[in-house]
Amino acid sequence: MTLPAPTVVYRTRVYQDAESVTASLRQSGINARLVSPQEVGHMGEGPVFDVLHDVLAADCKQDDVLHLIEQWRGRIEDTRKHELPFCYFCGETLGSMTVTCPSCGNSLDADGTKPRHGDG
Repeated sequence: MTLPAPTVVYRTRVYQDAESVTASLRQSGINARLVSPQEVGHMGEGPVFDVLHDVLAADCKQDDVLHLIEQWRGRIEDTRKHELPFCYFCGETLGSMTVTCPSCGNSLDADGTKPRHGDG
């Protein structure tokens, strides 16, 4: 199916992901653009708003776009697997998982990447 008019092909709450998908599609020759923010409210005890970032594409085949997005997801997952943990207090890159930061001495959570609640 050809997308003659701008159609949402990807939606996320993470701006950097939406920006990255748009750039990847454009680099592959797809007419894509990023549109944001779109606030979404939730009813309940009080309004909670999320911001959604939409990636739109036009003048292309839907199957081509979906295939390119799947390729992008694979690349992002591979990249995120190889990211080194770091201390959220001082920014020091941690060579291995550790309970405390060797640079600033603050306590980190069990996997050595985030501060525990109440610390710091």
